[in-house]
Order: sequence, then structure tokens, then C-alpha cells
Amino acid sequence: METHCNQITERPADALWLCQQVPGLGLTLDPSHYYAGPNQGASFEALYPVVRGTGFRAGGMSWKEIQLPWGQGPIDFAAVVRKLEAAGYQGFYVAEYIEWFNTVDPVEEARKFLEWLKQIE
Repeated sequence: METHCNQITERPADALWLCQQVPGLGLTLDPSHYYAGPNQGASFEALYPVVRGTGFRAGGMSWKEIQLPWGQGPIDFAAVVRKLEAAGYQGFYVAEYIEWFNTVDPVEEARKFLEWLKQIE
């Protein structure tokens, strides 16, 4: 299940509760929704043990800024990756830029994401 604004997973505590209720249920983590939505960048670290996939894109603190050029905005993706791996995450890291959502070129931003990802240790 994906973490997403305006859905049951928009608050980390609710997403975790749901995963605890359904055996085997995991999350696809898109941190941008935990910044642009009601969580407003507060900690979502409790979710790391139930993350099974990712959909990363730079984002800001409002729905209007949910998709920014890679490298912009307040999200520290390197810290997210470190903490995910410390929690045992072994999945893929995926860029999730949406075409026609705004003026950001999803292919170009995915390319920037890939170059960034190659630098992560």
C-alpha cells in the first residue's frame, strides 16, 4: 500500500496501524506525501520496518509542491535510505515522477535521481 496524502496512509500512525492489522501488508514509501500532507515533515521512522518498496521524488510542504526537481525541497533522502537499510530494507529505490502533473520533466528528474543514487554508500 502506498503512503499518500488524502488517503488512510497520510498519517504514519494510521499507516502503521493498518499494516499491523493485516498480516503481510507492507508500504511503498513516498516521503513527499509526509511533507506535503498533514504530517508536515514530522517523523515517519516508525514505518521503516514495514516498508517494502519506495517511490521517491523531491517535494515541498504543500500539495502544490508535491513534485519538485530532484535535489530541491526539505526531504533528506540520504537519511531516509540510511534509516531504511538500518531497519532491514532490502528493496529497490525507485523515482516516482508523474507526467503532466506539473512542469517538472519526469524523465530528466528520474535521470538526476539515478545519478544521485549511484553516489549513495
